[in-house]
Amino acid sequence: MKKILISFLAILSLVYSSSFVWAHDENNNDESRGKVETNLPGSVVDVHIGKEGKAMITGAKVVSVTAPVINVAVTWGSFVMNWAVKTDANTQIVRRFSGKADLSEVGVGDFLSVSGMLDTTAATPTILAKTIRDYSIQKKNVSFGGVIKSIDSASSSFMLTTEKKGDVKVTVSSSTKITKADVIIALADLKVGDKILVARGVLNTVSNTLQANEIRVFALKIDANKTSFEGVVKSVAGSTLPTTMVVTLHGNIDFTVSIPANISILNKMNTLIPVASIAAGDNIQIFGSANTVATTINATLIRDLSR
Repeated sequence: MKKILISFLAILSLVYSSSFVWAHDENNNDESRGKVETNLPGSVVDVHIGKEGKAMITGAKVVSVTAPVINVAVTWGSFVMNWAVKTDANTQIVRRFSGKADLSEVGVGDFLSVSGMLDTTAATPTILAKTIRDYSIQKKNVSFGGVIKSIDSASSSFMLTTEKKGDVKVTVSSSTKITKADVIIALADLKVGDKILVARGVLNTVSNTLQANEIRVFALKIDANKTSFEGVVKSVAGSTLPTTMVVTLHGNIDFTVSIPANISILNKMNTLIPVASIAAGDNIQIFGSANTVATTINATLIRDLSR
């Protein structure tokens, strides 16, 4: 055992007495199994081992993960050197963009940079990892604002149209906090067209998917004592009572108005008219009570100012 260890360390001292760096030659043909994928972040190989056993490896490609050990391959052309990367509770694992990660996120094919100490008790190249950066976990902590474009309840997600990142898929879990007017709501309470003030979480920059931990939905601020509202009719559900209609209030927020069977509907001359007279585009005045979280109004009187 000692002979094997001494031989291994002797080889390392010869190869790594000064930094050994392999640089990819783009003119070479991609025929060897161990070709370094230079277009991928973190794939350039660099190995350093100091006299005191401090070790650093970059461009290490994950071959397998058997917690708490990550098996990696460091490749120069056709030459492949396999390393065991040992982790423990003190090992810090970070994503490409520095967000904290854990061992469960590391997968086969990922490119790592590893720093730590050479394990001089091991017969094969082994590093006791202090820090690991996984360049293939392309996630970062971000926050976005935008407008909900579509909702997929089956996958607990919605598509958010943002100004800087285009359409971002936002996924929601049981731990995601969704609030509107400081009231906690559920994914089912969201609807297409809702303005999202903040969607905060971890963004996968490859799939453009945000795993949200906090979502704040815009709510129109209405005085709790307010009983009169004006807006423009967007749609009317039916031509007989009771029914509902969608009205866009000032602030460009759609409210669903419940119209009961015993309500009075007036025109601008204060003459009674049937609900069938109300049409999309009409300027409307609604008397009743509003719920800014549910964006609903229970109407007690309606005046169609366009009739």
